[in-house]
Order: sequence, then C-alpha cells, then structure tokens
Amino acid sequence: PPPSPPPPPPPTTPHHVCRRQRQMCIRDRLGAAALYALTGVTARLIDEEVPSALINLYSTGFAVVGSVVLALFLGGFSSVQSASDLAWIVAMGGFGGTAVLLLIVSFRMTEQSNLAPFSYCGIPMAFFFGWVFFDEAPIRDLFPGSILIVVGGVLVVWRERRRNKPA
Repeated sequence: PPPSPPPPPPPTTPHHVCRRQRQMCIRDRLGAAALYALTGVTARLIDEEVPSALINLYSTGFAVVGSVVLALFLGGFSSVQSASDLAWIVAMGGFGGTAVLLLIVSFRMTEQSNLAPFSYCGIPMAFFFGWVFFDEAPIRDLFPGSILIVVGGVLVVWRERRRNKPA
C-alpha cells in the first residue's frame, strides 16, 4: 500500500490575534488583582453590625447580575451538557461561595498585611490541584517565580511586623 500522506500542518493563528489574546489575559488578571484588593479594603469599611453572611449574599447577587450581563454581551449562554458537568459547576459555586465568605470574614477581622502570607498558599495549592486533576506539573515554570513571590511577601510581612513592634 502507498504511504499515507503527511498530516496537515496545524492551523496558524495570525500574530495580531495572539497578541490581542495575551493583552486581554494580562488586562483580566490585573483587573482581578485590583478587584481582589478592593474587596479587602471595602470589607473593612462596612459597619461591624452587618453580618458577613449578608455581605456575602449581596456580593453574590451583584456577581450574578454582572455575570448575566457579561454572558449577554460576550457570547450568550449554553446549556449544561451532562449531569457530571452540572455537579462540577455546583461544586465550583459552593467552593467559591464558601471561599468568598471566609475571605470577607477574615478581611473584617484583621489588616490585609496579616493575611498576606495566607494568600501565598494558593500557589502550591494550584500546583497540587493542577497535578491531581489535570496531570500538569509546571515545575520549571512555576517554582522560580513562586519562590520570588513568596520571598517578597515574607519580607513585606517581616518588615511590617518589625515596624509595628513595640519599643
């Protein structure tokens, strides 16, 4: 039999499309970081008498409205394809909602500089969950940057505690 023809080359994406996607990704990550920081600041501005669960409920309501608006403007809705997809979406919502509630409670209890070391726990957790669920092990990409981030955070916390230490 004659040899099979070589596979077609992979489709190429125009350079300007890749660049635009990278710019959007960077913009989205910076926006998420800024909004996360604002969550920590605004949580402390709300009166202590207001229950954290109520703050979480209101913020979730606004998040739903924002998500619907984004879905309408950026491509619409799609149906859930299977029961397992629905289970994962429900689990993701439950985990995310619980995480936001715990963040609001912690932000209201102490200063952000006291919570900074705990935010760095997300780096090894993301590595672990990526390894368990997706068989990803980005050791070469993850560790050099994460070590610098953790060391920088530890230095900031150390400096703040040293500055606030009673004489």
